[in-house]
Amino acid sequence: MNPTLPIHLEDRDLAMLGAVAEHRFLTQELLLLLFPPDAARTPLKAITAALEKRAAAAGRIAEFSGKYVGSNLGKRLRLLSRAGLLVRVARGLKPGTRVMKPSAYALTAAGRKVLVASERLRRPAHAIGPAEKLYFVEHTLMIARFRIGLALAVGERASLELVESQREHQQLRFRWQDIEGHHRVCPDGFLVIIDHSAPEGRNARAAFLECDRGTMNGEDLLQKFEDYARFEASGRLEKLLGIASARIVTVAKDATRASRLLTIAAETESRALESYRDRFLFTSEDAYRDAPTNVLAQIWRAADQPTERASIIPSPIALRHSPSQKEKP
Repeated sequence: MNPTLPIHLEDRDLAMLGAVAEHRFLTQELLLLLFPPDAARTPLKAITAALEKRAAAAGRIAEFSGKYVGSNLGKRLRLLSRAGLLVRVARGLKPGTRVMKPSAYALTAAGRKVLVASERLRRPAHAIGPAEKLYFVEHTLMIARFRIGLALAVGERASLELVESQREHQQLRFRWQDIEGHHRVCPDGFLVIIDHSAPEGRNARAAFLECDRGTMNGEDLLQKFEDYARFEASGRLEKLLGIASARIVTVAKDATRASRLLTIAAETESRALESYRDRFLFTSEDAYRDAPTNVLAQIWRAADQPTERASIIPSPIALRHSPSQKEKP
């Protein structure tokens, strides 16, 4: 592919580089979701044994090494790193332990050049810099996990189409001023799903994504929720994005935080929110960590009916359970 590189790049290598460019940071765990083992190249008996061993493990998939039959992904990541196309990013210790979290992978300037040369770069790619903040890496991985789960979930139902799946970028930030003051909507992502089995005109669902790692106080959170409501009420949503209504799906770092966010959106007196509480859905990352397709299952709670289970789409997919899955908010 490129005689100056100390590695022969296969199509899957370029696809992995492209995935890292798209999401900015990815762990081996997340890359395994995008590039699963090839069952056609591995004896069924060996795959079954590997999966049984994984199922018997006490940890979640995030703890799994990925060194199982049918996948050489870990080896390829090491080779891509040695070739200077990817760089490993340390993520610190797991909470309450002395064990390091699995590293994340980021694109280097050399990796970006390879993608440009292969015409696989969909947007300006983020190359890792020396001053990357740990919070930024973890927040970006949180966004990536949701978007990957969403793509996998849509792929399981033939009638669904993911027509938009954007991460945060400059054109997705909106600021305005009115008599009530300054407002802004700066989501972590934006998605549009179409269900072709539903009647025309009622088959599309748009949503903004918010990933919350627990750093924002209650007053600022309320302001954020109100600005989303104002964005739609003022007509700016339809004028700028061409859609009349959108939900705001918020993923919290844990169930406790998700419950607090839900309470703020559901119970705080707010004239701006009053007619728009049904737009706000909340869940925790644990609700789909072990079963990524659960993002389109009934793992959410809406601010207008906080005691009821809800889904992003009208016809949710089946909920998948796992031994480590925690109770949702």
